[in-house]
Amino acid sequence: MKKRPFRRLVVVSVLILIVVATVLFLQQRAKHDAAFEAPAKRAQHEKVTLALGTWAGYSPAFVAESQGLFKDLDVQITVIDDTAARHAAMQSGALSVMMSTVDQFAIEAAQGIPGSIILVTDESAGGDGLLVRNGIASVKDLAGKRVAYTPGLAGEYLLYHALKANEMSLSDIRPVEIYDPDALVPAFIGSQVDAVVTWEPFLSALPEEGIGRVLITSADLPQSLIGVLVGHPEFAENSDAVASFLDGWFSGLHAIATDKNASLHAVAAGLSVTTDDIGLMLSGLRLIDRATNKRFFHTQASGLSNLDLLVTEAGDYWASCGVLDTPPIRRRFSAAAAEKYFNN
Repeated sequence: MKKRPFRRLVVVSVLILIVVATVLFLQQRAKHDAAFEAPAKRAQHEKVTLALGTWAGYSPAFVAESQGLFKDLDVQITVIDDTAARHAAMQSGALSVMMSTVDQFAIEAAQGIPGSIILVTDESAGGDGLLVRNGIASVKDLAGKRVAYTPGLAGEYLLYHALKANEMSLSDIRPVEIYDPDALVPAFIGSQVDAVVTWEPFLSALPEEGIGRVLITSADLPQSLIGVLVGHPEFAENSDAVASFLDGWFSGLHAIATDKNASLHAVAAGLSVTTDDIGLMLSGLRLIDRATNKRFFHTQASGLSNLDLLVTEAGDYWASCGVLDTPPIRRRFSAAAAEKYFNN
């Protein structure tokens, strides 16, 4: 009977040891699990910094972001209309993806701005064009006339295509180079020029006010202005991240088709413009779906994609007019991860 307290003490001690060991085991297990779960959670919410411009061609991004369609990515959208600022951010590595156009990317690639094309976003189909004085009836009538545009940007490339289609060149007109795009329309309104390369909503708004007429638009010049997204090498080489991003983009595109009204509000809020402005811009462009992207990224027998060839053509033009010192080397401009995504 005298040994019972001792036995009781032993039993209690053993139980305490078991409880302590169990607690320590569970703590270590929790740390172990957290160590493996943390990278997975980080991967599921990889940060993607996306720089866009004030243009409805990027509507799917705003819709996808507002509806959580990018899923495992933390896509942070910033509107940067200033080209130099966008380039500086891309070169510093602050951006994962930036907006561009095929013609602009030819210049950016030649200037050493890092990146490759991961997506064709839209094609201008009437959203850009030439406003002219009422006495100008055809592109041929632009001969000897003062035509304003911003050099080195998409407007000049559109003008190049319009003149080329009529067997003309810049030497046939009186080019008026206006480096501030915001000053183009005021120059036309003030009668400082006879024609101006501009875009919506100005293409529609000015003629409605009795100021000039639309001579030709991008709808008359297929594939003259094509919007693209350029991925920084660190992002563009990550096949999983690129695939997740593109899945989200095309989900946003689908959402626009199924609920346009809600989509317009999301895009208008993202771009700080009105829904009417977005509707007008969308009426003058064609958002590019996955199937059409596949055709752009299709690799030909030469080893280059159709997109690569379009960039090369743009580079040849910029070299011909002195924007680039030499024509671009025929090479791949599209990201391998994007080609894999669209061609599988």
